[in-house]
Amino acid sequence: ALLELCSKNNYDFKRIFYIGNDLDDFHVMKDCVYSACPSDSHSLINKISKFTLSSRGGDGVVREILESIFKLDLLEILY
Repeated sequence: ALLELCSKNNYDFKRIFYIGNDLDDFHVMKDCVYSACPSDSHSLINKISKFTLSSRGGDGVVREILESIFKLDLLEILY
């Protein structure tokens, strides 16, 4: 589905940042250049993820990615 989405919208698959946490994410994460997973992810996902986050799933994963990996100041951006 991700390859189809990339093709349909002319997205470069090598520039996709994929976030996953369980075995259904395994093959996509293995093929993506950029990937992250929450700290409570399946052990195989933790092994292949480029970034293992401090936060658990549902506890600020996206915020951690934006602030820690992309170095964005969300308070400055949002307010």
